[in-house]
Amino acid sequence: MTRRTSSALLAVVATAAVGSIVIGRSLRLEAGPPVPAVVERWVVAHLRSVLEGRPPPARPSHRALDAELPAPLVASVFLRGRQELRVFEGGTLGRAVERAGRALAKKGGLDPAARIRVEVPTARSPLIDQRDLLALSLVAGEDGLGAERRGKVAVVTKWELIGRHLYDRQWVNERLQFEMGVGIARALALLAADLGVDEDRFDDEPRGLFRFRSHTILEGDPGVPLQEPDTARLTRPKLVEAARQAARWCQAVLGPTGKYTYLYDPIEDREDEGARYSLPRHAGTTYYLAQFYRHAREPGFDQSVRRALDWIVDHTLRRCGPGPRRCVRDEQRASLGSAALAVVAMAEYRHGTGDDRYDHEMRAIGQFIRDMQKPNGDFHHRYSRRSESVQPGQLLYYTGEAILALLKLHEELGDRRDLEAARRGLDFLTGPGWDFPLSPYFFSEEHWTCIAANEAYPRLRNRRYLEFCDGFARFRRDSQYGRGATVFDSEGSYGFGTFVTPRTTPTASTTEAMVSTALLHRKWGRRSPVIERQVFSAVRFLLRRQLGPQTEHLCPDPRRARGGFPASAVDLTIRIDYTQHAGSAILRSAELLP
Repeated sequence: MTRRTSSALLAVVATAAVGSIVIGRSLRLEAGPPVPAVVERWVVAHLRSVLEGRPPPARPSHRALDAELPAPLVASVFLRGRQELRVFEGGTLGRAVERAGRALAKKGGLDPAARIRVEVPTARSPLIDQRDLLALSLVAGEDGLGAERRGKVAVVTKWELIGRHLYDRQWVNERLQFEMGVGIARALALLAADLGVDEDRFDDEPRGLFRFRSHTILEGDPGVPLQEPDTARLTRPKLVEAARQAARWCQAVLGPTGKYTYLYDPIEDREDEGARYSLPRHAGTTYYLAQFYRHAREPGFDQSVRRALDWIVDHTLRRCGPGPRRCVRDEQRASLGSAALAVVAMAEYRHGTGDDRYDHEMRAIGQFIRDMQKPNGDFHHRYSRRSESVQPGQLLYYTGEAILALLKLHEELGDRRDLEAARRGLDFLTGPGWDFPLSPYFFSEEHWTCIAANEAYPRLRNRRYLEFCDGFARFRRDSQYGRGATVFDSEGSYGFGTFVTPRTTPTASTTEAMVSTALLHRKWGRRSPVIERQVFSAVRFLLRRQLGPQTEHLCPDPRRARGGFPASAVDLTIRIDYTQHAGSAILRSAELLP
């Protein structure tokens, strides 16, 4: 696509690339062996028994229990998202668990609904005590922070940093969606409070700062450790169930008026409509619900789609220029992306239900989209309702979204003008729209382009579309993390540098495009094993990010978080488009399995 590359974004990429070499190596920390399952079972059963006033189970004979801990073990009790009890103990693992049990029992009884969490340190490394360096010295989602002062030790664990929104908070650029560094001032304040020292004195005196890795043991059913979900082996039922949970989350945040809760913080149990409600994301989320209904035919999802589409029709659809054409307005402006995704959602609903109630609106918006096309096949992206004229400015995604809308219009309503406009758009995007000296080596955000290219076949049989998406797949594959490529749990995700926390949505949206490219290969008569491996590696990453039992102890109302997709492993805020893109990628990837 024709784009002006942001100089600020290039600066971020360059910084990340250089920094990843310098900082990435220094952040590696060799952790000890994981806690054996037999020891995990004893730890949880022992603490549960002691807290309930019952005799604890016999301690197993295992050398892991006699190993000296590199930092204090932290045992906590959670009830409805609140950390009700917390103790930390040092020494060997076995002695630390027994002392932690006695200390917890002294603090109070155990509510039957409460759950236990134990963090067992496995490695430790000293830190250079300089404020900005400290902010970059913890691996987000992996490292806790500790201090040793006058013989006393205090720690803040990784889960406590996540629960207080302290990872990726030191440097934040909202425009570029770039976040990095621990909010070190607040983290140090927590250590000072645990040590019982004034923050100013804590800053002025030697404090022996260190980072540490830990193995987390979570209680599932009372007295039983929670098992990590198996994401290694992918099956159709497993992927469809994950997609179902995502669709149910989207359905649950759809209000009675047909408008979504735009953003939800599961740790604070707080809804946020956002400073500006996103109409494209409303339509995109509705498209996903329609996708899931078409696949699963589960009652209720079709009604939810209608409610969300009715909201678009009743609250946002307005006349845009002469004749019957309509657009999706945002105050006095209209964007091509909002109009296109509204059509995509309506067409997907029609395709899955046979219900033609939105045909009039689809035709009227379709005329608006066609009229926004330029002579070269590209599209104008903005329209002023006040002046009834197109406005300058090109935005990411919109041209690809418009082409997909035209293809779906043609499939449902059969107007050849829509197919011809889509052909001209795809010819532009895969030809002169991305033709400059470095174009073979660099791509913009093309995931809607490749979704549209797959949708076009066999109505538009142009091998250049496949070659273009192959190039995009190759470009994105170069930025996909393999096992051990970074210090994070990043395998399968996409990013730049080795010290920026992988985000969920870039991986999800790229995977949607990769699924489409893999399917397009099959339509042309030959599979692409390398792209399919790329897809499934990313899907495993997404499955690890989906919120479920592992994070529910942090949530006051776990049901409201279940199935949603957060911004990242350390920012559990859920937005409708995070879940839409991830759910769609997972659902469609099932088509590649036997």
